[in-house]
Amino acid sequence: MSELRQFIGDSKTFNSFVFNGLYSMSSNDFIALYEHFQRTGENLLDSYSRIIYLEWDIAEHRLHQFMYDDDDYCILLKDLNKLEGASFFSPEKHKYYRDFIVAKYQEYIDLTSGIDRIMACSYTNKLDVRAFIYEKHGKQCLSCGSKENITLDHIIPIAKGGLNDIDNLQPLCKSCNSKKATKIIDYRVKEERN
Repeated sequence: MSELRQFIGDSKTFNSFVFNGLYSMSSNDFIALYEHFQRTGENLLDSYSRIIYLEWDIAEHRLHQFMYDDDDYCILLKDLNKLEGASFFSPEKHKYYRDFIVAKYQEYIDLTSGIDRIMACSYTNKLDVRAFIYEKHGKQCLSCGSKENITLDHIIPIAKGGLNDIDNLQPLCKSCNSKKATKIIDYRVKEERN
């Protein structure tokens, strides 16, 4: 092994190996993997490759794919943290990736929930939808009876899996709609009893 280390270390031009998928591995990481294999018989070369691909998913913001593989990522990091001398898997790099993942996942959630919200608003702002609901229930709040600042409320909120559908809408004033927030309350039941 010392011959391999000297051979690689003495070179002025060699600094990495290139693997399938066209990623390079530093000579230090290769040596750490090789020495680990010599000591334990455990070959972590494929684990190293797998983690490279997962980190590409992070970098390319393919978070839906990464979130599916997140447990795999943690297991691989745990395996690879056994290596002595592998610069790639330092605790700082591990923390950086974990923080990055959490931040990007939150961005993903915010973005997708924002899209749902935009689609919900565009649906409730359609003139034919508003006209149908107002004709069916009157242009007044089904909670307090106000005829001011009437909005269309999703009975089952979009955030809880509700649909942009006529049967999921009721007229509420802005104040009652705000108080209802993401609770599931069907004020049409109250209207039917009266």
